[in-house]
Amino acid sequence: MGIYEWSITWGVDVMRIATVAALIVAGFSSVSVQAVTPIHAYEFNGGVNDSVGGANGTLAAGAYVAAGRLELDGIDDHVSFASHLVPTSGAYSVFVRLNALPNPGNYTEIISQGFSGGPGFYIGTAPAGGIRLTDTFTFTGLVFPAGEVELLLTSGGGGTRFYIDGTLVFSNPAAAGNGAGGSFTTFGRQFGGYGEYLRASIDAIRIYDSVILPGDVVGGIPEPAAWAMLVRGFGLTGAVLRRRQRALRICLRRVRRCRHARRGCRLLAQLRVLFSGGRYSTLWRCKRFLRIMPLW
Repeated sequence: MGIYEWSITWGVDVMRIATVAALIVAGFSSVSVQAVTPIHAYEFNGGVNDSVGGANGTLAAGAYVAAGRLELDGIDDHVSFASHLVPTSGAYSVFVRLNALPNPGNYTEIISQGFSGGPGFYIGTAPAGGIRLTDTFTFTGLVFPAGEVELLLTSGGGGTRFYIDGTLVFSNPAAAGNGAGGSFTTFGRQFGGYGEYLRASIDAIRIYDSVILPGDVVGGIPEPAAWAMLVRGFGLTGAVLRRRQRALRICLRRVRRCRHARRGCRLLAQLRVLFSGGRYSTLWRCKRFLRIMPLW
């Protein structure tokens, strides 16, 4: 067996590792494809622009966007729209990622539409800081969490569910209000003339026309933990390639220096098994036969 055949074997090995790397990438791609697509999505990259449905919002009373976030002062800042964003019939889900400071002693709303008793739609807080979910569930027994949080409200034939950071914290067999009629959708205040302004920094708002789960909010973009896993996978693949290349160079150098052709052929045969997926015992015999430093 010659060096040329060894090059073919080594090439096959590299292709195997490359295939594994490709499968990793394909896995992430398949996850992205399976993520549920929203009907409206706001990431606040330069404005309140809907990256899916084209229903852009208008900043009002000093509200502004900076560093990919919508900033609201809790005094009169809000964002208005020219339509109802949340489906006014059937199932829906609303996802919000934000850092909010609900005004003590006042009602505040993250998002709203409709009119009071409609039943109106909103996700907000009561004066004592309790979470309210539409006119249907004005008292949930939940306290609004501090810091950056992810909220997900779903409503459909199976009832209402509310998640905080992916954990189900509230459920009810009745569907939540959808805010049909009345005022169009608003971010940061209540519908009509109620005010109820929210002090918050909002990172993302996504609206769906179906009941989803927290894991469906990926939206085609891997989360930071997923990116970290992908980078570690490629790093490991590169490390394996480098170690195998070093081991192969050492072994081939020894073969070239071998004085006896028979011994060299036996060595090449052992190396072919080793780098084609042979066992540890093969590696041990190879090192013992060569009487050299460990290959790895």
